[in-house]
Amino acid sequence: MQTIEGIHSLDRCNTEGCRHTEPIFKEKSPIVAPEVLNIVGRGNGMELAPQENCWGINSIIFERDVDLHFDMHREELLLPHQRERRDKIIEITNKKNIPVYSCDAIPGTTYIRYPIELVLAEFNTEYFSNGVCYMIALALISGVKEINFYGVNHTRLNMLDEYTLQKPGVDHWLGVCVGRKIPYYVHGAWSEIGRTFSGRTYGYDVPQGSFMKKYG
Repeated sequence: MQTIEGIHSLDRCNTEGCRHTEPIFKEKSPIVAPEVLNIVGRGNGMELAPQENCWGINSIIFERDVDLHFDMHREELLLPHQRERRDKIIEITNKKNIPVYSCDAIPGTTYIRYPIELVLAEFNTEYFSNGVCYMIALALISGVKEINFYGVNHTRLNMLDEYTLQKPGVDHWLGVCVGRKIPYYVHGAWSEIGRTFSGRTYGYDVPQGSFMKKYG
């Protein structure tokens, strides 16, 4: 297993005097996140994820069980192929009683409404480019102390590729983690989240991670 530490993430703040910044919540989160949370996508690297303390997104539920699932799409806006996928997700999550956060609750399913008001009140931003952004935001108001990413890659294929266009939003929420002193770790060699497109630090023109290894 390859874990990118220092390149994708903050150090673990194990040194004396290092403290997490505790957010002040305007209302209580409806869930309590595990202190060490694993966010699992369906990309390369998902096989590295542990079995416990996992939140999943979209089609990952076809590959493995998770504790909490996210399907952040409005029912009335679904395209035919998305509706077909949702029907399959509902079949699996209902059978296994896995809760699913979505834009709207769906009667007769385990789909529950995402607490968007709490998230907006806490962060004062609507910068959500994909479901992973909503997952990170909810984790940050729900008691998480560390986040690990598996199979959340956003590898650049071309400048108009969906995952390329969504990457800046994920990077933004990684920055929120940094600001709140919540360490995050990206596992596997495939992911480009938290990286520049060149993989180098601007100005100094050194590979990302060089400074963390030297000074971190």
